[in-house]
Amino acid sequence: MNRVALGAAVLAFSALGAQATYAQNMSLTSAEVSDGGVMKDEQVLSAEYGFGCKGGNISPSLSWSGAPSGTKSFALTNYDPDAPTGSGFWHWVVFNIPAGTTSIPKNAGDVKANLMPEGAIQSRNDVGTDGWIGPCPPADGTSHRYIFTVFAVDEEKLQYAKDHNVSAALVGFELHFHTLAKATLVGMYGRPAEKSSGVFWTRRGFLPRCVKDRLTALATDLPAELPQHPPAKIRVETVESGSSRVLFSGARTT
Repeated sequence: MNRVALGAAVLAFSALGAQATYAQNMSLTSAEVSDGGVMKDEQVLSAEYGFGCKGGNISPSLSWSGAPSGTKSFALTNYDPDAPTGSGFWHWVVFNIPAGTTSIPKNAGDVKANLMPEGAIQSRNDVGTDGWIGPCPPADGTSHRYIFTVFAVDEEKLQYAKDHNVSAALVGFELHFHTLAKATLVGMYGRPAEKSSGVFWTRRGFLPRCVKDRLTALATDLPAELPQHPPAKIRVETVESGSSRVLFSGARTT
């Protein structure tokens, strides 16, 4: 009896070891994005979304290999863990990709282009649209990680993710329990820091220290004396040279 149990344990361990090796061999590549490299403007969010970026919003091509036996479908995601949201930012979620698929072409993230394999579902990103949404981090000089992940899934269709309206969190929840192996590819992207513009109000000629410090950081010509008549409106405007100017307007009240 002990020999039988030992034999079963050895077989199970061997199977797990083989699966682990398979998982380690799974890889993900792209013709447009190199692992650890800076993403191109072609992939960046386009101007129509109003976030200040002027890219092409075209998803990159992706190819993968080394999926373990038992894979019945694939899923793809792109996630920015550095987004200032408290929960990251989902740029792309695709699931129910047929098991025979080993690549998707460039711009497959555009649902209107109809370039995904039949049966694949592109669900909502964190902007609220279906398909790919390109990177466009805050213009603060920091670089964000955009993590592409391909998942080898042990079911043909996700059970709880029924259609494109599903949240990325629910897709992620199901993938957590049904992923046989996965591979990642990390693209980087950042925007140069820009001086901001803003409008500040004072009351009775008083300017809070935190606001004054902010104005000093924004402008090079902050007057030594501030308006004394309430209310005083202080506007910071960025000029072409990249520096800022401060405009004051106020009226005496009775």
